[in-house]
Amino acid sequence: MLRCAKPTGRMWLCGLAFTTIGCSGGTFAEVKGSVEGLKINANAYFFGGPSIVFTDHESECLDMSWVKRGSSFESGAEAPTDYNQNALLFTYADDSVVAENISVAGESLVTAHVISVQGGSLAVYEAVDGYIDVTEISKKDHAIGEFDLTFENGSLSGSFEVESCNNLKAGG
Repeated sequence: MLRCAKPTGRMWLCGLAFTTIGCSGGTFAEVKGSVEGLKINANAYFFGGPSIVFTDHESECLDMSWVKRGSSFESGAEAPTDYNQNALLFTYADDSVVAENISVAGESLVTAHVISVQGGSLAVYEAVDGYIDVTEISKKDHAIGEFDLTFENGSLSGSFEVESCNNLKAGG
């Protein structure tokens, strides 16, 4: 916003106020199915570093600092957030998401976890079969793809075009 004071003589005194605009929740994500009765109504979704995350908690990129490698989460451990949420987290073994169809079964280059925080309690469910297919990482820093996952007690499938988020980093 440009603000100018009244002129003194022929000079205007102007100042420029900057507004910071945070990351939005991506362009679209559809997650169908449930795991242990948990559904993920994707209200925020991002990719960056080794992660793609879909969460039902309305969040911005700045709020994604809780994300770490999926295998680092364990049921019963300290919850990574102080708010309730159900999230689907894909974690790549390398330090970045790649445009490729990859199985999540066994010793894979990518894992998929449902992470549920309810009342301060953490529950984690790992996919036992399925795939994620990132078909494109676009010039606009969007990851585009689909997934189909099987868990011990449920399944999830969907498609997405999600924005890049600087708060999703390698490590952790």
